[in-house]
Amino acid sequence: MADSKAKKSRRDKKAIFQLSYLSLELEETEEFLEEYIKEFNEDFKDELNFIAKKQPKEESEQEIIKDTDLDKSNTHPVLHKIYRNIVKCTHPDIHGEKYMDLFQKAGKALEEECWVDMITVASELRIELPEFDSEIIHLIEENAESIKNKINNKKESLAWNWSTKKDKQKTLKKSIYKQFGINEKEFEEYLKNKD
Repeated sequence: MADSKAKKSRRDKKAIFQLSYLSLELEETEEFLEEYIKEFNEDFKDELNFIAKKQPKEESEQEIIKDTDLDKSNTHPVLHKIYRNIVKCTHPDIHGEKYMDLFQKAGKALEEECWVDMITVASELRIELPEFDSEIIHLIEENAESIKNKINNKKESLAWNWSTKKDKQKTLKKSIYKQFGINEKEFEEYLKNKD
Protein backbone atom coordinates (compact mmCIF):
# COMPACT_ATOMS: atom_id res chain seq x y z
CA MET A 1 0.00 0.00 0.00
CA ALA A 2 2.80 2.45 0.92
CA ASP A 3 4.64 1.51 -2.28
CA SER A 4 1.52 2.22 -4.33
CA LYS A 5 1.06 5.59 -2.61
CA ALA A 6 4.72 6.50 -3.31
CA LYS A 7 4.28 5.63 -7.02
CA LYS A 8 1.13 7.78 -7.17
CA SER A 9 2.96 10.66 -5.49
CA ARG A 10 5.84 10.41 -8.01
CA ARG A 11 3.34 10.29 -10.88
CA ASP A 12 1.59 13.43 -9.56
CA LYS A 13 4.92 15.25 -9.15
CA LYS A 14 5.99 14.21 -12.64
CA ALA A 15 2.71 15.56 -14.07
CA ILE A 16 3.17 18.84 -12.20
CA PHE A 17 6.75 19.28 -13.43
CA GLN A 18 5.68 18.48 -16.99
CA LEU A 19 2.89 21.05 -16.70
CA SER A 20 5.26 23.68 -15.34
CA TYR A 21 7.65 23.07 -18.21
CA LEU A 22 4.87 23.28 -20.81
CA SER A 23 3.51 26.45 -19.26
CA LEU A 24 6.95 28.07 -19.42
CA GLU A 25 7.49 26.86 -22.98
CA LEU A 26 4.13 28.30 -24.07
CA GLU A 27 4.92 31.61 -22.37
CA GLU A 28 8.32 31.77 -24.08
CA THR A 29 6.82 30.79 -27.44
CA GLU A 30 4.22 33.57 -27.13
CA GLU A 31 6.93 36.12 -26.30
CA PHE A 32 9.02 35.08 -29.32
CA LEU A 33 5.96 35.03 -31.58
CA GLU A 34 5.02 38.56 -30.53
CA GLU A 35 8.46 39.76 -31.68
CA TYR A 36 8.27 37.67 -34.86
CA ILE A 37 4.86 39.15 -35.72
CA LYS A 38 6.30 42.67 -35.35
CA GLU A 39 9.21 41.72 -37.61
CA PHE A 40 6.89 40.07 -40.15
CA ASN A 41 4.56 43.09 -40.19
CA GLU A 42 7.51 45.43 -40.68
CA ASP A 43 9.06 43.29 -43.45
CA PHE A 44 5.69 42.96 -45.22
CA LYS A 45 4.31 46.42 -44.46
CA ASP A 46 3.88 47.30 -48.14
CA GLU A 47 2.40 43.92 -49.02
CA LEU A 48 -0.11 44.11 -46.14
CA ASN A 49 -1.16 47.62 -47.20
CA PHE A 50 -1.49 46.40 -50.79
CA ILE A 51 -3.73 43.52 -49.69
CA ALA A 52 -5.84 45.84 -47.50
CA LYS A 53 -6.30 48.28 -50.39
CA LYS A 54 -7.46 45.51 -52.73
CA GLN A 55 -10.00 44.06 -50.28
CA PRO A 56 -13.40 45.72 -49.97
CA LYS A 57 -14.08 47.37 -46.64
CA GLU A 58 -16.51 45.55 -44.38
CA GLU A 59 -19.77 47.46 -44.06
CA SER A 60 -20.17 46.75 -40.37
CA GLU A 61 -17.98 45.40 -37.65
CA GLN A 62 -19.39 42.88 -35.26
CA GLU A 63 -18.59 43.41 -31.63
CA ILE A 64 -17.88 40.27 -29.73
CA ILE A 65 -19.11 40.40 -26.19
CA LYS A 66 -17.30 38.07 -23.87
CA ASP A 67 -19.10 36.91 -20.78
CA THR A 68 -16.58 37.07 -17.98
CA ASP A 69 -18.84 35.67 -15.27
CA LEU A 70 -17.45 32.39 -14.06
CA ASP A 71 -19.91 29.54 -14.01
CA LYS A 72 -18.54 27.78 -10.97
CA SER A 73 -21.19 25.05 -11.13
CA ASN A 74 -19.46 23.51 -14.15
CA THR A 75 -15.92 23.87 -12.83
CA HIS A 76 -14.28 20.71 -11.52
CA PRO A 77 -14.42 20.85 -7.70
CA VAL A 78 -10.70 20.06 -7.31
CA LEU A 79 -9.75 22.86 -9.73
CA HIS A 80 -12.02 25.21 -7.81
CA LYS A 81 -10.48 24.13 -4.48
CA ILE A 82 -6.97 24.87 -5.78
CA TYR A 83 -8.23 28.25 -7.00
CA ARG A 84 -9.70 29.12 -3.57
CA ASN A 85 -6.36 28.28 -1.92
CA ILE A 86 -4.55 30.52 -4.42
CA VAL A 87 -7.00 33.37 -3.80
CA LYS A 88 -6.28 33.18 -0.05
CA CYS A 89 -2.59 33.80 -0.83
CA THR A 90 -2.94 36.36 -3.62
CA HIS A 91 -6.14 38.40 -3.29
CA PRO A 92 -5.39 42.13 -3.73
CA ASP A 93 -7.67 43.07 -0.80
CA ILE A 94 -5.37 41.10 1.48
CA HIS A 95 -1.96 41.37 -0.20
CA GLY A 96 -2.23 44.54 -2.29
CA GLU A 97 -0.58 44.42 -5.72
CA LYS A 98 2.18 41.99 -4.66
CA TYR A 99 0.60 38.89 -6.20
CA MET A 100 -1.67 40.54 -8.77
CA ASP A 101 -0.16 38.65 -11.75
CA LEU A 102 -0.64 35.28 -10.05
CA PHE A 103 -4.15 36.24 -8.89
CA GLN A 104 -5.15 37.16 -12.45
CA LYS A 105 -3.47 34.09 -13.94
CA ALA A 106 -5.39 31.84 -11.53
CA GLY A 107 -8.67 33.61 -12.36
CA LYS A 108 -8.07 33.10 -16.06
CA ALA A 109 -7.09 29.46 -15.44
CA LEU A 110 -10.37 28.88 -13.60
CA GLU A 111 -12.36 30.59 -16.34
CA GLU A 112 -10.69 28.50 -19.05
CA GLU A 113 -10.46 25.37 -16.88
CA CYS A 114 -6.74 25.30 -17.52
CA TRP A 115 -5.23 22.79 -15.11
CA VAL A 116 -1.72 23.59 -16.27
CA ASP A 117 -1.83 27.27 -15.34
CA MET A 118 -3.69 26.62 -12.07
CA ILE A 119 -1.16 24.01 -10.95
CA THR A 120 1.73 26.21 -12.07
CA VAL A 121 0.45 29.13 -9.97
CA ALA A 122 -0.13 26.85 -6.99
CA SER A 123 3.39 25.47 -7.35
CA GLU A 124 4.89 28.98 -7.53
CA LEU A 125 3.11 29.82 -4.29
CA ARG A 126 4.15 26.49 -2.76
CA ILE A 127 0.52 25.56 -2.14
CA GLU A 128 0.10 21.89 -1.36
CA LEU A 129 -1.98 20.24 -4.03
CA PRO A 130 -4.54 17.55 -3.28
CA GLU A 131 -3.88 14.00 -4.44
CA PHE A 132 -5.05 13.55 -7.99
CA ASP A 133 -7.21 10.61 -8.95
CA SER A 134 -7.06 9.03 -12.40
CA GLU A 135 -9.85 11.30 -13.70
CA ILE A 136 -7.91 14.44 -12.79
CA ILE A 137 -4.66 13.03 -14.18
CA HIS A 138 -6.55 12.38 -17.42
CA LEU A 139 -7.86 15.98 -17.47
CA ILE A 140 -4.34 17.28 -16.82
CA GLU A 141 -2.90 15.12 -19.60
CA GLU A 142 -5.58 16.41 -22.01
CA ASN A 143 -4.76 19.96 -20.95
CA ALA A 144 -1.03 19.34 -21.46
CA GLU A 145 -1.71 17.93 -24.92
CA SER A 146 -3.76 21.02 -25.75
CA ILE A 147 -0.85 23.26 -24.72
CA LYS A 148 1.57 21.23 -26.84
CA ASN A 149 -0.76 21.76 -29.81
CA LYS A 150 -0.91 25.53 -29.11
CA ILE A 151 2.89 25.67 -29.04
CA ASN A 152 3.17 23.72 -32.30
CA ASN A 153 0.54 25.90 -34.01
CA LYS A 154 2.39 29.07 -33.02
CA LYS A 155 5.65 27.61 -34.33
CA GLU A 156 3.99 26.82 -37.66
CA SER A 157 2.76 30.39 -38.20
CA LEU A 158 4.00 32.53 -41.08
CA ALA A 159 5.64 35.03 -38.76
CA TRP A 160 7.50 32.29 -36.85
CA ASN A 161 8.78 30.67 -40.03
CA TRP A 162 9.72 34.02 -41.58
CA SER A 163 11.78 35.04 -38.57
CA THR A 164 13.40 31.71 -37.76
CA LYS A 165 14.28 30.54 -41.28
CA LYS A 166 16.32 33.46 -42.58
CA ASP A 167 18.14 31.23 -45.06
CA LYS A 168 14.82 30.29 -46.72
CA GLN A 169 13.20 33.73 -46.84
CA LYS A 170 13.39 34.02 -50.62
CA THR A 171 11.41 30.80 -51.06
CA LEU A 172 9.10 31.71 -48.19
CA LYS A 173 8.36 35.13 -49.72
CA LYS A 174 7.14 33.49 -52.94
CA SER A 175 5.00 31.12 -50.92
CA ILE A 176 3.57 34.00 -48.87
CA TYR A 177 2.76 35.96 -52.01
CA LYS A 178 0.96 32.92 -53.40
CA GLN A 179 -0.92 32.34 -50.15
CA PHE A 180 -2.07 35.97 -49.98
CA GLY A 181 -2.85 36.09 -53.70
CA ILE A 182 -0.34 38.86 -54.40
CA ASN A 183 0.37 39.30 -58.08
CA GLU A 184 3.99 40.50 -58.23
CA LYS A 185 3.41 42.77 -61.25
CA GLU A 186 0.38 44.42 -59.64
CA PHE A 187 2.33 44.83 -56.43
CA GLU A 188 5.28 46.46 -58.24
CA GLU A 189 2.81 48.86 -59.90
CA TYR A 190 1.31 49.64 -56.49
CA LEU A 191 4.78 50.42 -55.08
CA LYS A 192 5.51 52.80 -57.98
CA ASN A 193 2.24 54.65 -57.52
CA LYS A 194 2.13 54.80 -53.72
CA ASP A 195 4.75 57.55 -53.49
